[in-house]
Amino acid sequence: MQQSNLEILLQDALAGDAKSFELIQQQFERSIHRFASRMLASLDDVDDVVQQTFIALYMNLDQIDPPEKLRPFLFRVARNLCYDNLRRVYRRDDVSINDCEYRLSSNHISPEENAHWRLMLAGVRQAIDCLPEIHRDTLILYVEEGLSQAEIAEVMHTELGTVKSRLYYARKLLRQLVSPDTLLAIENTK
Repeated sequence: MQQSNLEILLQDALAGDAKSFELIQQQFERSIHRFASRMLASLDDVDDVVQQTFIALYMNLDQIDPPEKLRPFLFRVARNLCYDNLRRVYRRDDVSINDCEYRLSSNHISPEENAHWRLMLAGVRQAIDCLPEIHRDTLILYVEEGLSQAEIAEVMHTELGTVKSRLYYARKLLRQLVSPDTLLAIENTK
């Protein structure tokens, strides 16, 4: 969505145009859902976080200026709501490979290759889930949600240099966790 269109939609939504708000929600809902589902185990909790995130947006539309602040605002609210949910549950449930749906959409690979790549993806996701929380969240926002480092700094209320450092250490830890030996061990357990 172009920045000028987003600005118009925000202005119209602030003026009470429900259709404009709905278009904004459609634009960002999938990303927020994906992000929350990486942090929470329960799909019901994820849906609640998504709904509460857009309620918070509706209640705070007047604070989204300039429009570039919309995306960081949504992810900051979603992240905080996820943490609130995790605090209520007291711990983060482990993500089971069976809970994740992996789709390999290529018809050019054999079933063996498909299984190999699924196991590898599961190993990487499992390794990401083992990262310290601050590194995991930073990496997910950057890689899976495509936020810029500046947007992540705004979401996490920190400095740009801190985000760069967290990404560096997240990648470094991930390389250690997802070594070829680790992937081979995962494959041999199946």
